[in-house]
Amino acid sequence: MRFVSIAVAVTFLASAGIAQAQSKQDFRLTNKTGYTIDKVFVAPSKSNDWEEDILGRDVLEN
Repeated sequence: MRFVSIAVAVTFLASAGIAQAQSKQDFRLTNKTGYTIDKVFVAPSKSNDWEEDILGRDVLEN
């Protein structure tokens, strides 16, 4: 029983590290539209919903 508990704990910790590594993504957004962008919504590709506006109170000037 102790072996099973240790195996489950190791599996959980390993998967948590993988999930955390996958969530650390970065990108650069350049605005060449001629307009000021005041909202940018992003989400993981597997998500059915958008996340919150990543610009917040900021804007992305042209």
